[in-house]
Amino acid sequence: MSNKNKFGKVFLVGAGPGDIGLITAKAIACVQAADIILYDKLIDKDILKYRKSGSIIEYVGKEKGKMFQQEGINDLLLEYARTGKTVARLKGGDPFIFGRGQEEMLFLKEHGIDCEVIPGVSSFYAVPELCGIPLTHRDISSGFMVLTGHENPNKIVENVEWKHAAKFNGTIVIMMGLSNLAELTGKLIKYGKSAKTLAAVIAHGVTPKQKIVIGTMGDIAKKSCELTSPAICVIGDVVKVGFSLNPDLKPLLNKHYLSTASEDLNRDMNAILKQWGATLDCLPMIRIEENKDTVLLDQIISDVKKFDWLVFTSRHGVQYFLKRFAALKGKMNALNGRLACVGTGTAREFTKCGIQPDLMPAIFTTKDLGLALLKQGISGKKLALIRTKMDTDPLKKMLKKSGADITDCFAYNVADTNDTVALKKAVTRKLDGIFFLSPRSVRVFFELMPEKDLKRVKKEISFFSIGTVTTQALKKQGVKIVKAPKEHTVQGLVNLCLGE
Repeated sequence: MSNKNKFGKVFLVGAGPGDIGLITAKAIACVQAADIILYDKLIDKDILKYRKSGSIIEYVGKEKGKMFQQEGINDLLLEYARTGKTVARLKGGDPFIFGRGQEEMLFLKEHGIDCEVIPGVSSFYAVPELCGIPLTHRDISSGFMVLTGHENPNKIVENVEWKHAAKFNGTIVIMMGLSNLAELTGKLIKYGKSAKTLAAVIAHGVTPKQKIVIGTMGDIAKKSCELTSPAICVIGDVVKVGFSLNPDLKPLLNKHYLSTASEDLNRDMNAILKQWGATLDCLPMIRIEENKDTVLLDQIISDVKKFDWLVFTSRHGVQYFLKRFAALKGKMNALNGRLACVGTGTAREFTKCGIQPDLMPAIFTTKDLGLALLKQGISGKKLALIRTKMDTDPLKKMLKKSGADITDCFAYNVADTNDTVALKKAVTRKLDGIFFLSPRSVRVFFELMPEKDLKRVKKEISFFSIGTVTTQALKKQGVKIVKAPKEHTVQGLVNLCLGE
């Protein structure tokens, strides 16, 4: 690397993302040969141990409150090179990726200075990768884009086209965007990126100070507000891939919940929470049992075309209906145009069989299901309610008041579990929350809960409710703060935990 010209030579050296083990051999050779070393804030200072005896080192990093202007750095490089010295300009990551290395090279070339770039490992891919987050995945992301979160403030027009970025189906990496992350994610959401898209912010990547925050587009800015620069934001479903490669990424790691729902619902909830790292204890307060008396259900199935609507308020009703429907060799096309479901969980039981329900309210409650049916004009229409027996029945009352001809069929029964010993044991553990998916589960829980434990449980543990009626039941039991999702589903409850 000797230089025989009148002037010295400048090497623009990529020093990698902050771990000395990620520095190239060529970069180390440049440091060893340099008479002058100008280094940035983000390099691993151990690189400087490779310098030769007598070499001069000078810090020219850009940071808040201690800013070296780019023009001053350019002049310094020129000044040292004109003395005939070999200069190594150490830059974090890669010199040309958001590093202004190209500006320095152009300036030096214009002044007759020989300049060579030494590429470095860039943090935009190395930092997520070392955290277990790949930027591409054959099933999830076929490409990625890397954007700056901090453009030149003197620009009249932004170069980053956030509208097009929002429509990109691959992974998005935002560098230098921590301070205005809320604004940047807000733009992406505004232009169509789902607020539920997974996101990760990695601060001080590959250093002992590294911190990782996982969230969604809608909450990642709030969750990462206490992090400090430098930081990288990765947006896309590849974040979830990192969970299996790096368990520490899971946002609900070390969270412990209790669910009081039926076995079927608990199974779904446990599968979803496990993906996010949480532990779920399942202690059903209710037991779902098939109604052995199928006379009325069989009649409805036999005369299904006589009904204008078959109304389902739970997945259990669909399951037992379809079981009996198959046993009687019912024709699936006979169900077309007459299926009404309370929400996505209930509807999914039909879609598993290739049947698309015809009516589902925007808000997943029995009240809204009733209102949706009323809009269809049900006066004089024949409706079959296929469900379990209700203690109070506002849906049936609403439909009958509107002139509908109601056949009320109990496809399944609900029984209390009454396992006091198991409940007492469950609440002695440290819990982050208890899930309630029906008012009946609330009633049984509080009936079984020992009075001496009740005060502590209300004070120390969060209560999660799937919807309005269940929330009201918890409030009647003296629970002052109840957390309920906007979407009244198991996934909605999980999303609520992720947003905390």
